[in-house]
Amino acid sequence: MIREKILPKLLLLNTRLVVGTYTAMTLPLYAAFQRPWTVKRVAKAKRTTAHRSADGSYTFWRRHGPPVSHPNGYHTCDSFKEVLQVMRVKEDQNRVRLSQRPVISEKIKVDDKGAFAFLVKFFTFFIDCFLFCSTGQPVTQDGKVVKEIQLASEYKWLTLGQVFEKVDNLARGLASVGGVVPREKVIIFADTRLEWFLSALALFELDTVLVTLFSNLGQDGLVHGMKQTGAKHVITSVDLLPRMATFIESTPNIEKIYYIRHEFQKGQIKPADLPKFPPHVQVIPLDEVEEAGKTAQPLNVPLPKVDDVAVSGLWCSIFHSNYLFFSPRS
Repeated sequence: MIREKILPKLLLLNTRLVVGTYTAMTLPLYAAFQRPWTVKRVAKAKRTTAHRSADGSYTFWRRHGPPVSHPNGYHTCDSFKEVLQVMRVKEDQNRVRLSQRPVISEKIKVDDKGAFAFLVKFFTFFIDCFLFCSTGQPVTQDGKVVKEIQLASEYKWLTLGQVFEKVDNLARGLASVGGVVPREKVIIFADTRLEWFLSALALFELDTVLVTLFSNLGQDGLVHGMKQTGAKHVITSVDLLPRMATFIESTPNIEKIYYIRHEFQKGQIKPADLPKFPPHVQVIPLDEVEEAGKTAQPLNVPLPKVDDVAVSGLWCSIFHSNYLFFSPRS
């Protein structure tokens, strides 16, 4: 018993002595070669300086040293809209950039594992068994009905030129059909998907302020975000329309709702199947807005100014995050 306890400790002690001796002998050599004090000094060096805007409304940070360089000139852009303009000229428009697997069908997920029936035991040669009783109730998560979807077997690919074509059509459609104007706030209340990204790019093309509301926000958080920003336009999905209908009376500033739908839903979901909204609220499919943009007049939106808080740099978006006990912060 004593041997079993002492031998492992002696072996470990010898190993520690060898490792400790090697470390003590080689540490000066490693320190002289790697110079950790130099790395630490560089890591703690101040690389930017805070500056206030001309009107004192916001703070921005300016980098020290020589300006960065990029072969396509993105580092010289003052706004995201300008970045998109450079991409149209410098990037290969035929290169595949985005893809998605279209949803071809969906059905509501039903709770098929409801309450347990009695645990029945028969004779000693029978095994224990459970009898499941389906409740038949739809499964919900974060206030949304969970659906089982079927995806297409093939991906649908978009080149950069096709992406910009869709973005331009959406931007022109939102301006002509929805009356969206530059520097206006527009809310995107939807799950992450291709249409979300294309809508965001279209809003940047219009020089609007993109306001994001996460779909897992509670009703109080959604009402707070929509009322706080005072936005008139909301881009959402057809699955989230029932949620919006429950609190639309609390957000009188909302005037137009553009909803995203899958291709197969165009023939299935009729206007009469949608939730009821007040008469002053227009509910429009986003694909129809994109279609209208194909024949709309070209946009003539100037580039934003550097000191324009609403649309320059990172201030082109307002992001709302969820807190457990408080109103969402932006």
